[in-house]
Amino acid sequence: DATIFRLYDTTGSQWAKMAKMIPGRTDNGIKNRFHNLRRQLEREDEHRLRLSKPEDYPSEIYLDKMKKQLPKHLLGKSADLWDATAPGTLAVIAALSVLGGTGNRTHGMGIGRFGPFRSPKAGGEQCTRCGLFAPSAQTGDEICSKTRWCKACTRVPPHLAGDLLRECLRLRKCQDAEKVKIINGMM
Repeated sequence: DATIFRLYDTTGSQWAKMAKMIPGRTDNGIKNRFHNLRRQLEREDEHRLRLSKPEDYPSEIYLDKMKKQLPKHLLGKSADLWDATAPGTLAVIAALSVLGGTGNRTHGMGIGRFGPFRSPKAGGEQCTRCGLFAPSAQTGDEICSKTRWCKACTRVPPHLAGDLLRECLRLRKCQDAEKVKIINGMM
């Protein structure tokens, strides 16, 4: 699912090109999956926004880092498809990724899809989804053995990709008191 959204952001609605890049999927199958997921994720984003606001999570996210308007270079071709690009939505998603919740379900990513989790290799390990190195405040302290995604990426919906995903992860606060002292000492 995340691959389909990432490809949509780069190629647009060129389903045949995507079918060549994803073995075992037809262009029509990819298009149908994309549109079904988009509708499902739109409903979840609306539900998430109705239930909470970024200000509800002062200990999970940096409220002062929230941008009032996201720059155009952060937005992919799918940005106009839903309100997940609104800074408030990104902040709530970032907070839920810290807390381990998703708002109301697992975003179509099946409970058995992730895990077991392990510590990153000595010297850090790069997440294959966001490209950030774990362990860090943005990625968390664990990597999925199956997908090699960081813990944070497994908790973020698949329609956030690239720079927009990294912008979301940038809002996360570290929850380990010892690490917070070190981080705050560096600023």
